[in-house]
Amino acid sequence: MKHEPSAYGGETPLSGRAEWVYLLLCGIFLGSLVVTNLIANKFLTVDAGFKVFVLSAGALPYPVTFLVTDLLSEIYGHRRANQVVWVGFAVSLFALAALWLGAQFPAIPESPLDDHVYYVAFHNASRVIAASMTAYLIAQLIDVRLFHYWKDLTKGKHLWLRNNGSTILSQLVDSVLVGGAGNDLLIGGLGSDVFRWELADRGVAGTPAADTVQDFDNSVGGDQLDLRDLLQGESDDALNLTNFLHFTQSGSDAVIQVSSSGGFAGGFNAGAVDQTITLQGQWANITSSGAFGSDQQIIQDLLTKGKLITD
Repeated sequence: MKHEPSAYGGETPLSGRAEWVYLLLCGIFLGSLVVTNLIANKFLTVDAGFKVFVLSAGALPYPVTFLVTDLLSEIYGHRRANQVVWVGFAVSLFALAALWLGAQFPAIPESPLDDHVYYVAFHNASRVIAASMTAYLIAQLIDVRLFHYWKDLTKGKHLWLRNNGSTILSQLVDSVLVGGAGNDLLIGGLGSDVFRWELADRGVAGTPAADTVQDFDNSVGGDQLDLRDLLQGESDDALNLTNFLHFTQSGSDAVIQVSSSGGFAGGFNAGAVDQTITLQGQWANITSSGAFGSDQQIIQDLLTKGKLITD
């Protein structure tokens, strides 16, 4: 079942089984995409035998979207696959608008979902959709392009290689999470993620922007914190970085107090903090269960393991 451009320069019209399969794949793609963002706030564990992974529930259906675009590319061509990706972008915008609209009207007393529960369940989902749309679009379009590049290179053979290769590389693009202006929730997932902060998005000294990172992997080869743009005038040295970073505990969370200009040179100064980064559930991990008692020791360990990226 393969559909190439017709002799008249257009695509062969779909009909019968080909049309139904196409619609089914489109439906699975759009359903997986929307559900991924709606359930992203629930976190769970997956025991892979050699390691227990903590990941967002949204990480379970999301890989299906790459599989579907590869199938669409293989059967119907890259033009139709790209069209579905753009439709997914439009559907995500619609979902974002629908979530916002639902929050504008108060719930009736008999509603099984009151305003507070709606806010807790869907407020961050809308932030996840807004934050991930650009990364989604770039990753999916790259996936389609890579799939067809390798298809031409292998002369249509080795479907498994094209499928897995394009998916892995495109998902690497979708694994850079950027903290924007204001207070953001950054959610990692299975695999290695880079959490990046930019100078323009920080707060002001004494009134910091407060971002939270869920599912941070502190193991060697796991996630990374990219502070190169946020920190100004720092060097890649643990002692120097104590002028910029101070670590505090909040329950099981590790809170990184940041002075982008190096305002902790004379010791920690709360009035110089213009950004905080909360690593949920990571205090024991980054302090090696209390073995590291100073900022310099924590920073040195992060640098040694490649978890902290600075200039």
